[in-house]
Amino acid sequence: MKEAGLKEIILVNDVGTTSVRTCAIDISNGSIVSQASHKYAWHHTKEGWTTMDPYEIWNGSVASFGKVLEKIKDSSRILAITFSYIGDSTILADAEGNALYEMIPAFDSRAQKEIAEIQKIVGNDRYIELTGGPVELGCMSGKILWLQKHEKELFKQKVQYFSIQQFFNARMGLEAVNDYSLASRKTMYDSRKGCWASEILEKLNISEEELGKVVSADSVLGEISRYGDVELPYSVPVILGAHDSECGLYGAGVSVDTPEYIANIAGTFDHLEFLDHEFHNYFPVYGNMMFRAPLKGDYVSLDASIAGSSIQWFLENIYGAGENPFDDLYGHIEFNGENRLVYLPGLEDSKAMLFNLNASHTKYDIYQAIIEGITYKLKQTIENYAKIHPDRFRAVRAGGGGCKAAKWMQLKADMFGMPVEVAENLEISSVGSAVMAAVGIGAYQSMKEATDRMVSVGKIYEPDKKNAERYAQRFTEYKENYIPMRKAL
Repeated sequence: MKEAGLKEIILVNDVGTTSVRTCAIDISNGSIVSQASHKYAWHHTKEGWTTMDPYEIWNGSVASFGKVLEKIKDSSRILAITFSYIGDSTILADAEGNALYEMIPAFDSRAQKEIAEIQKIVGNDRYIELTGGPVELGCMSGKILWLQKHEKELFKQKVQYFSIQQFFNARMGLEAVNDYSLASRKTMYDSRKGCWASEILEKLNISEEELGKVVSADSVLGEISRYGDVELPYSVPVILGAHDSECGLYGAGVSVDTPEYIANIAGTFDHLEFLDHEFHNYFPVYGNMMFRAPLKGDYVSLDASIAGSSIQWFLENIYGAGENPFDDLYGHIEFNGENRLVYLPGLEDSKAMLFNLNASHTKYDIYQAIIEGITYKLKQTIENYAKIHPDRFRAVRAGGGGCKAAKWMQLKADMFGMPVEVAENLEISSVGSAVMAAVGIGAYQSMKEATDRMVSVGKIYEPDKKNAERYAQRFTEYKENYIPMRKAL
């Protein structure tokens, strides 16, 4: 029986690109009772190469987990442990689940030749038809071919191709399964049929056994009484979890039960996503990918602008030193549709562009152009979604660290021409993971019931009519005058 005043919580490990954050989330309202984080490093050994130590990531999660457990052990009852993870991570593991090579993340670009080879072997159009997205540098398939070619000694034993999700499962002594969302991010999963794409695997000499079993993200994997070297007060169920971006959907309050909402996950990647009951191959026409969502029977359509890399480039190379750069930057900016400086984001592929720059422009003008350019890219996605589903979407549900910038949120409302409803708890990936876990253990009977209790809106940004009209005009100019220049490269 629950003691009076004892909070019932779910512990979420949110495994990101630079750190892991552990949150204790109260299932009665989705609030964070306690949290801690631990940073880890990227390793750059050659041009275009980026690796991460999976054991460093695991140990970081254990450290942050222990800090949170210490804070809440006398005031909370732990109902479950769950996770959200970065996508497109590749770990070559042995039969026991031990890493044989450092983790290769999505932003490693060593496999260019292998990607070109896959495009020839499978065909890019066929790849898109099967998986819902193109074969590109982030794809696990390319990383696997690179490892097979360049690390042949490692393949003298039985191997497995893990995501960071599977690696963590193995560390806990549980079955190293994939959820639907991260299986899709391995880009060898037939999203339409809900199984590994045998046609791709046969042509690339990869087996289903090497990739692992696929189950729903709310699945109970088993119980554990310790997490790494951290002892738990009792055995606790472990819920599988999912890709952090898709967890963010549910944490923003978007599900198949709320078809009127688009989710905006505003972080390193500025994502726009929605859920559907059916699979549609949108990419050839609209450029947005469609994969299996974390929960069985759902599909997610997504597109993203790499906001973080553009902003980081600006801060490091143009802005200069400053203790509170964003307070300063947004203090000098008014998003009103009058700025004629135009930025096309794309630093990830060396094709970012800045137009109309002259000697009168300041660093503030450039930053404004960057933020507007990122948002124009999202506006394109909104427009595409409206073509796919006319009259369906009436608001954007947003969360993530980017939502702290109130002026940017107002810009999104003005540019999208619809309200932007920001989640009360911005840690939407953690909240979404907790929502799925709460349903998985039976604390709630449905995702709708769980989100109604655990997700709430903090602030709503309504479109400013005058600014919305100006940005609509600028967006037309953007599409007619600037996008063709990108395509011409």
